[in-house]
Amino acid sequence: ENPAIIDSYGWVLFRLGKYDSALKELVKAYDLFKDPEIAAHIIEVLLVLDRKEEAKIRLSEAQNLFINNKYLEDVSESFLEWLDEDIPWFKYFLNYDDISANRLCI
Repeated sequence: ENPAIIDSYGWVLFRLGKYDSALKELVKAYDLFKDPEIAAHIIEVLLVLDRKEEAKIRLSEAQNLFINNKYLEDVSESFLEWLDEDIPWFKYFLNYDDISANRLCI
């Protein structure tokens, strides 16, 4: 079981809107290999699922493991303000694909 392949599969599921399945695969990949990019993917899926508290915990844990990591800094800068909002962060965007592909580079 290759964590990079599992991560890619999880991200494809995310892009297809299969968020629960995506989260399951991404967590599996992260359990096999602690990687900041996989952690960032998990945090993004948790946000889409409106699981803000779990996203906060995951972000904090990942930032402690991977200090000054670009992936986590991007997630933190882009989404931290929405973690404290009462509405899902993704409703701010008209085109999520542009955000993930161009802004986060994930």
